[in-house]
Amino acid sequence: MSHTKFYVIDINDEKWEISELNEDESIFYTSMYTAVTNRDIKLFMSLKDSFDGWEKFLNKGVLMKVVGQHQSGSGQNVAMNLCHLAAISQAREILRILIKAGGDLSKRCVGINDTSNRKKFVFKETLVDLIVTHFREPVLFIRHLMDDSIKCHDMGSSYEYVLDFSILHPQMHRQFKDIINGNGSRNVANGNSSSHQMTVLNAILNSTDDIYSEQYELLKHPLIEAFLTCKWKYYRSFFFLLVLIHFTFVLSLSAAAILVLRCLQKFANESFSEFLSHHLKDTSANSTANGTTTNGGIYNTTSAEMLELLEMYYMSMKSVHVLNIFALIAGLLLFMHAIIQAHFIPLKKLVYEFEIISNLLTAPCAMLKCIVVLISPYGWYFDSHHKWIYHLSSFIILPAWINLMLIIGRFPRLGCYSLMFTTVMRNFLKVMISFVFLIIGFALSFSLMFPNSEHFNDSPLALVRTVVMMVGEFDYLSTFTNEKDPFLNGTSRLIFVLFIISCSIILMNLTQGIAVNDIKQLHEISQVIRLEKESRFLYELESVFTHPIIVNQPFLRKVKHKLFDRGVSTDTIRVTRDDRQGLNNTVYEKLVKDFKPEYNINRRPSCIPFYSGQ
Repeated sequence: MSHTKFYVIDINDEKWEISELNEDESIFYTSMYTAVTNRDIKLFMSLKDSFDGWEKFLNKGVLMKVVGQHQSGSGQNVAMNLCHLAAISQAREILRILIKAGGDLSKRCVGINDTSNRKKFVFKETLVDLIVTHFREPVLFIRHLMDDSIKCHDMGSSYEYVLDFSILHPQMHRQFKDIINGNGSRNVANGNSSSHQMTVLNAILNSTDDIYSEQYELLKHPLIEAFLTCKWKYYRSFFFLLVLIHFTFVLSLSAAAILVLRCLQKFANESFSEFLSHHLKDTSANSTANGTTTNGGIYNTTSAEMLELLEMYYMSMKSVHVLNIFALIAGLLLFMHAIIQAHFIPLKKLVYEFEIISNLLTAPCAMLKCIVVLISPYGWYFDSHHKWIYHLSSFIILPAWINLMLIIGRFPRLGCYSLMFTTVMRNFLKVMISFVFLIIGFALSFSLMFPNSEHFNDSPLALVRTVVMMVGEFDYLSTFTNEKDPFLNGTSRLIFVLFIISCSIILMNLTQGIAVNDIKQLHEISQVIRLEKESRFLYELESVFTHPIIVNQPFLRKVKHKLFDRGVSTDTIRVTRDDRQGLNNTVYEKLVKDFKPEYNINRRPSCIPFYSGQ
């Protein structure tokens, strides 16, 4: 005879805990399951009020397993908590109550292959994913939840706004431990505060990543902006350290490359090159013949000018080596940071992150270049076989400086401008990809019409020249009037006029209009991108400091407690006109506009009321 067994599954930081429900808990969960799936709010409230310790089902998944019944196939069993059931059943009012009671928006369903093997589990959708998938108007639902976390009190001459961040990190406010008293009763006590405060916001970002407008609506909510402002106030020193590493990387690379170039220009004469070659050979062989010594390797018979050049050369190369050591260390740190970023960001979004991909490519190349320079002899840049280092340096320096510009884009007050640049660049590339065949066609036509011109006698050169002509650099006189052998004279002028109309006038104006569009909208989009990047950075920082390697080591745990844990107590702030808690004017104006004491139920006109039906 078959019957159903219930298991409570709790996975925190990859630690598996599983236990079977007793008879009373099984009866309660069966009734609660019926109430949630049928969206019966009255039955739900009655069960919630009548059963002590019901909160254990908020964030712990429950697995129903039928015993004694043959199950064909090898499908996974899915452990879901009450919040997951409410989201799948589209029970809005019940889910709202569960979240306010401590439900975690970032909790995932867990796919269980085998309850006897605790390693065979797979994380599935978060609660936010289920809300976005199953709810109509999911953004309005989440915004309404965040609206309920902002209270406004009339202080007479001004208003006081109380922002409760419990919805963004519920585990800090509600961590339950079952404590059995001497009389057999059960109490609920607070456990240790969790350091995972960015998981909910990261889940929101990942769930709304495909629909940019939804992500924009949520990130611009005052609760999220205030939360990020408070977190940034505590952890911005880590960001400044990252900026310092970037500065060290780009300045060391650039200074080393420029110094080598200056040395090549100053010392690249035949007499000094030959003298240096003999000097290095004698030094490597530890020879003292012909008036040479090994301590400094100076020719006694050479002129004072040559000795002075040799001393300047050695000082320059030592400076180059020191700069390359700094670049090597900074490049290693940036490469490790890029790996951490690539690990936590979704793969579908990673391909659009120029900053991460650039660091993954340029940092190893820079380290390779620095290692080659450090192990090479001092006369390496006189060798023609080392010219690839110059090409590699040119390839590295430009993306490194661009990355520094994008890093500056995360600053709250300066970031929007560099992010506006990247947005315009992205729009520009989209337009140019659509019209690249038009440009290629004109370039090939010009190369056929002007075979004797030095600008168009080669197809790749003709393509570059055509792109230059698009911005107005036509060079009409030298191209048409000074042509020694006029070839296709009438046709060339006709196609040239068509090029001016289609590319220089229509295409360039179209590109400018589409890329720039509305400046105000562009500024708002850049602000949202800045908030997203800020959220990602804080999530990565939190994930590193809460990693088991750091938590399980006493020394690293002390460092974490000193540097990181001072910012995990962000739970509630009070904002007034005189004390804005670091919030900018835009956020405070949203609070003043959208939240008043008289609006207790439906504060925001854009939000629809909750309902339990479809």
